[in-house]
Order: sequence, then structure tokens, then C-alpha cells
Amino acid sequence: MDKNLLWEELAFEISSTKIANLGNRNEKVLLGAGNKQAKVMFIGNDLNLFEDETGNTLPGTSGSFFFQVCDLVDITLDDMYITNIIKCNAKFEELTKQEINFYKDILHMQIAIINPKIIVTLGKTATEVLLEQEVDIRKIHGDVYEWNGGILLIPLFDPSYLLRETDKQMNSPRWLNWQDMKMIKEKMELL
Repeated sequence: MDKNLLWEELAFEISSTKIANLGNRNEKVLLGAGNKQAKVMFIGNDLNLFEDETGNTLPGTSGSFFFQVCDLVDITLDDMYITNIIKCNAKFEELTKQEINFYKDILHMQIAIINPKIIVTLGKTATEVLLEQEVDIRKIHGDVYEWNGGILLIPLFDPSYLLRETDKQMNSPRWLNWQDMKMIKEKMELL
């Protein structure tokens, strides 16, 4: 079946489900941005990663910072698909168990449709959702896990955390993230 058709069905499923709107908030549902044929999928938990399906970001946000780092290692929006766990303007911590499970199911459907070779989780929450265990992102960032169906899963620091961390010295979170992003680019070139 055509990926675009599957994607349209997924978007319809979300928009027609009461859970997606978190009660009566009637939030716009945003599935993600980028290339649905991409071999690399970035998954975050940050409402500022992108503003719309074209990948636009606001200056000074974690999304702007994330795309600047991607530019430095020559990863473009055409090379990736980026999404969040939650598909509307709500914080993960505010959601009920039912809502979290709904969005996890949507995320797994997105992964199945895109079928990436590499998934990069941006931060602790996204990593814990996919690995289904508690993690210390400071200890596992840049590690490579084999996930469902042989997909490589690589956790990174959350861009919003890195935006607050201004130290760029060797072994600082920003420096470590830079090393991790270069490694991801190398893995992408081998695909």
C-alpha cells in the first residue's frame, strides 16, 4: 500500500479520535515534518522542535538549535523525518495513561509506515518510551541499540536541555552531542 495513503489514514484516525483532542481542547494535530521515505527518524518530546509540517521553527527555540546542529553535520530535513511522541500542544506529564498509550500507538504506526533504518530519540522521555525502561540519558547518549526489526536506536540529549547548556568544552553535553551527531551522519552514509 502507498505510504502517503497510509499516512492520510493515520491522520484521519487521529483527528477523528476524541483522545487526540485531549478532551475539548481541539488542538491541531501535528504528525511531524520531513521526508516520509527517510532512513532516519528523529523522535522528541518537545513542542518547540517544529512548528508545522514544513519543519519551520521559531528563532531561539530548541527546534532552531536542533536544526542548526543538523546543518553543521549536513543532515537536512530531506534526510530525515522528525516527530514528537505527543502530536498536539500538551506536555507528556499532563496526560492520562490512556492518552499516553494512544500516542505511543500512533508513534509505532508512524515508525511502521516510515520504516526507518535508524531512530534517534531526543531526550530521556522519548528514549524511555521506545526502550520501555527508565534511562539516564547522560550515561546512554550515543549508544546504539538494536530495536524492533533490527532498527538502530540511538539516544541523544534533548535539544531543549542543550539549549540551556552553554558549555562547549570537551566532554560537556553540547560537545558530546556534537560527537553523537557526527556518528549518526556516518551511519547514515553507510545506508
